[in-house]
Amino acid sequence: MLCFQAHIRLPAAEGPALLQLALNCSNPDTATAAAHCLPATVAAAQRRMPALLEPGVARKLLLTAAARQHIEVMEDIIDPTVLQQLVDADELEALLMQLLRQQEGTVVLLRLPAAADLSTDALVRLLLAAAKGEVAYALVEGLVSLPAAEQLNPAQVHP
Repeated sequence: MLCFQAHIRLPAAEGPALLQLALNCSNPDTATAAAHCLPATVAAAQRRMPALLEPGVARKLLLTAAARQHIEVMEDIIDPTVLQQLVDADELEALLMQLLRQQEGTVVLLRLPAAADLSTDALVRLLLAAAKGEVAYALVEGLVSLPAAEQLNPAQVHP
């Protein structure tokens, strides 16, 4: 069972869908309450919320939080080990591509362990996409500070 508040118990099977709904609320208190319901580890998720481990669920939750500008909530939900393990470098690249204009949200995502696993090619794609739009300097600064940036050469980013 999933506990949204101390008084409410929800079925674990619907946990991710209910989290998604709460994160989609404009009220940051509702979104924050939802973030605190995430299991901290994969083992806990397997017991309490196995649907969270399905492909794409973590990405959907992060996209929703970012779309609603729940930056503090995003910081809260990337801290549990479970989301850090569910978002790999490919998922992170896709998230960042979708959120390039959500400037603060993308910078938060660069703290995921998967950011260190982004390939140089992925980094080039992100930098080129960022160059085409209005993106915060902090995001570009975060991207070029990733390990993949050490292998960049000017020809890759200047067509």
